[in-house]
Amino acid sequence: MRFSPALRAILSRHHGLARLPRRCLVEGLESRDLLSAVLGQPIGNLVFAQDSGAESADLAQIFFDTNGQSDLSFTATSSNPSVLSASMSGSTITLTPEPGRSGFAIIRATAAAPDGSAASNSFRVQITASASRTLHVSLGPSRKLFSFAASNQASAIVTLKGPGTADVQMGGDALKLDGTSLHGVNQELESITLSGTTAASSLLITGHGTSRFALNIGNISSDGPLGTLQVKGATLLGDVSVPAGIHKLNVDSANSGSIDAGSSPTSVQGISFVDENFSSTGAVHSLMLGQWVDSDAVPETFSAASVGRLTTRGSFQPGVQITGELGAARIGGSIGGTWNVGRAATPISVGGNVAANFSGTFGALPGLTAKGDFGGSLTAPSIRSLRVASMTSATLNLTAASTTDLGVLTVARSVGFSSILTAGSIGKVTAGQLSNCRVFAGVSSPSLPATPSDFSSAATIGSITLRPSRGETISFDSARIAATSLGVLSLGTTRTGNGGFQYGVAAASIGRLTVKDTTHPQTIKLTAVHDAATLTSQLSAQKAQLGDLTFQIV
Repeated sequence: MRFSPALRAILSRHHGLARLPRRCLVEGLESRDLLSAVLGQPIGNLVFAQDSGAESADLAQIFFDTNGQSDLSFTATSSNPSVLSASMSGSTITLTPEPGRSGFAIIRATAAAPDGSAASNSFRVQITASASRTLHVSLGPSRKLFSFAASNQASAIVTLKGPGTADVQMGGDALKLDGTSLHGVNQELESITLSGTTAASSLLITGHGTSRFALNIGNISSDGPLGTLQVKGATLLGDVSVPAGIHKLNVDSANSGSIDAGSSPTSVQGISFVDENFSSTGAVHSLMLGQWVDSDAVPETFSAASVGRLTTRGSFQPGVQITGELGAARIGGSIGGTWNVGRAATPISVGGNVAANFSGTFGALPGLTAKGDFGGSLTAPSIRSLRVASMTSATLNLTAASTTDLGVLTVARSVGFSSILTAGSIGKVTAGQLSNCRVFAGVSSPSLPATPSDFSSAATIGSITLRPSRGETISFDSARIAATSLGVLSLGTTRTGNGGFQYGVAAASIGRLTVKDTTHPQTIKLTAVHDAATLTSQLSAQKAQLGDLTFQIV
């Protein structure tokens, strides 16, 4: 098997990653079946010279089979086979450049397991043109713009306004600049290097083609600031580096690259970002996008000092790193990735799911609403309101003591395999079902408290009301509830014959509790229980058969 020097260097950094821990995925309280197809350390973006020959690598060193069966199957595709094709032989991927061609391609490598799990790694490959196929076009005081046409009949105009100069490196065959028109075959914009720009400078790229994003744009860099960087009707496939800052970034489409917007305040607008990274050490006044999606198992990141307004019509799936304040955040689709936010000024609105890979840490978070499922984990001091359609394999960890950490939790359907943990009190919980989960306020033990020392604070849970959705017969299913003081618990239906798995309620006092058992036709009611003797007396009077259900007065 042949490894190119480029890929060998990548793979050598990942030596030893094949031995992942077998128990690497725990969802909520219970361990579920592990996905066997897992991406270890991904292949990053690559640059090869024209006609450098085929490049090969063993994907078995990139993807791992955690069940130890070595039964993964591999596939690979190229977004631009006329420049670079991708083929598989067993676990070996081979990237083969088309002779005499240059350009960009997105390679997607996927490993799939018989259990249905799969993991993908998408990365960008640029084939740079040879010297004989390269032409540099200069923009500045004497020439402000030029146009070119790609092999797919898409065309573009590149314009530099204001101070500064630009060196535009083009690749292709028989290239010739005639005034402001570039002629030739297989034209590709490989890079633009700007010099001497100021905040009054603008670089504008306007594409026209049979489809909206038929044209690819390569790397863009500048040693000075830019007032505007605009890429319309084209896809930015290269990286952007403007350390001095971009005041306004307007990019229709960006894929598999990174954008360094520098230190000055900026605003970002676009239609579709895919597998894109963005960083700014300054404030982002507004971020308005159609969507920003993560297409594979490689996480991306959006980072800034602060964000005034974040709005997307579709999903927003990069991780978020904001040292300061996040203003209004309204996501039309799903969110995911790792979020670290100094402070959210207003409740976050999510139109889709909070994905299973979401891990959010907030210095302050007033509230969150998700129309879909809430997964992953969320840590904050407190939340006034959390309203979601369901919770699956989620962890909510609220850390403020001596206060109400969770004001209102409303879950339209089930809370399953999840943990709701607060240092302080919980106000009101309404859900369709609690299944294999914990609702603990001020509890230091991972299990139901058995002694006073298992409570970390004198926290309360005001009320829990369970209303099963249509088709659900059990609303209180293998769940555990605990706090020093419990108010009103209307737990709907339960099954006390629970296969030996103990579940139930623990507190120092219970205001009122009602639950209907389907194992033994009985309704269990508790009222004003403040000591173990009262609990025993009320249960005896009802001749309650508890089975695997337990009530503990600690």
